[in-house]
Order: sequence, then C-alpha cells, then structure tokens
Amino acid sequence: MEKEQFELRNSAKAVCRNEKGDILVLRKEYENGRQCFTLPGGSQEPGESLAGALNRECNEEIGTDVFPGSLRYVCEFRKVSAKPEKLPRHKVEFGFECRLPENYLPIMGHKPDSHQVEVLWM
Repeated sequence: MEKEQFELRNSAKAVCRNEKGDILVLRKEYENGRQCFTLPGGSQEPGESLAGALNRECNEEIGTDVFPGSLRYVCEFRKVSAKPEKLPRHKVEFGFECRLPENYLPIMGHKPDSHQVEVLWM
C-alpha cells in the first residue's frame, strides 16, 4: 500500500480577550460571499519557534506583538487545497492565551491574511 504524501505544517494562534471577555478575531470574506472568523496567527517557518511565529503573524495581521501565555488548545486536521497540484496539508495548530499591549485597538496589520477584511472583538 502506497503512503499518501502531504505537507506537515505547525501553526500558532493567539487567543486574546478584552476586559469584557470578547475574543479578538479576523473576519475574512471570499469571492463566493462566504465569510468566516479566525484567530490571529499562522504557520511556523523552518527554524522559527512557535512564539516567534505567533508574534510575526500577529504583527502582519493585527499590527502588534502579543505576549504568549498558557497553551489553551492543540488541534490537528487535514486541509486539502482547491488546487490539485498542491499537496494536502497535515496541520497541527497550537492556540496560546495571549495578552495584548495596553489600550490596543483592533487594526489591520501591514500584511493581512488573504481575504482578511477586518479585525474585531467578538
């Protein structure tokens, strides 16, 4: 039996709460009208720590560093690309409880995710 090929990717996500208990999320919109909400953060690069990936991605998406604390969840899943030439991804996502700088206001970072249209408390 032949083993299926896939790309293994780790990612780090920030679970940030405000004083009301709301969670900071990215709102994404797609060409077909679908929208979704995700946590800030993203894929770890080779040689990069999870904390490093978390801060790099948060700077790109929400315009600030975060201060990682406790690991809140680990989620493992398989993501298949719509492009047949791309290998499916086996993803392991690490969600960290994070603090934001005082008085942080939700803003788009300098390099938002594709389809990202807003950063908001939810």
